[in-house]
Amino acid sequence: PFPELSRVIDYVERNHASRITVADLAERAGYTVRTLERLFQKRFNMSPFAYLKRVRLNGACRLLTQTNLPIAQIATDTGFCDQSYMTKEFARLMRITPQAYRDSHTA
Repeated sequence: PFPELSRVIDYVERNHASRITVADLAERAGYTVRTLERLFQKRFNMSPFAYLKRVRLNGACRLLTQTNLPIAQIATDTGFCDQSYMTKEFARLMRITPQAYRDSHTA
């Protein structure tokens, strides 16, 4: 639905666990950083970095409910620098800690 951003979205979906910068995404899309930021704001009402973080959190949610991996491992597997940062961002955006999310979504 967003052809001007499809290359960036596909790249983020496939590589969210890697170290990615907004400059990398802009270069991949053929835009300046500012243009990419404006397009993301217009289409998704968030920055490219916020979108990347959301994709990482979605991946963490899947791993929390579908595996028994330690939360620290899930953090690194989804591209967060460490468990502390993932937990902080997870709680801020999901309004629940990763462990509480896991506990409430598993039988």
